[in-house]
Amino acid sequence: MRILLITIFSFFLLSSCKQDITKELKEAEKKAAAEKQEKAAAEKKEAEKKPEEDAVKREDEKQEPSKLVEAPEQQKEGGIDKEKLTRAYEEIYCAQKRQEMDKLLDIYKKYGFESPKDFSRTWIEAAKDTDWLTKLAQEVPKKCQTGETGAK
Repeated sequence: MRILLITIFSFFLLSSCKQDITKELKEAEKKAAAEKQEKAAAEKKEAEKKPEEDAVKREDEKQEPSKLVEAPEQQKEGGIDKEKLTRAYEEIYCAQKRQEMDKLLDIYKKYGFESPKDFSRTWIEAAKDTDWLTKLAQEVPKKCQTGETGAK
């Protein structure tokens, strides 16, 4: 009798465990499927964006590139003269701090940029070097305050 009761009890215990495990497995499968669908949707969305970004990039390439990048003797890391870009940024930053907005276009041209757009295009490429950008962000405000840089 005891063996029969133990056997029945074991059967119910195992079947309830099996149901819990089955339930958890099904939930895990649903979650994995949902994550897979989300990932596929995100990839599809990214793929749809890419042609738009490529079109913008092609349009930018059609326009005249910055003179800073054109001059081979001035090219440095990645085709960008970061020293010249740094000096230009210092002057631009300080002029803005002094509310001398009328001088900005002359500063861009002084460093070989036809327009702020040309400067921005070069800046965005150079800003990929986060160490350089961090150092610049720390030093320029100090130089501007002490009057070490920028046309006055």
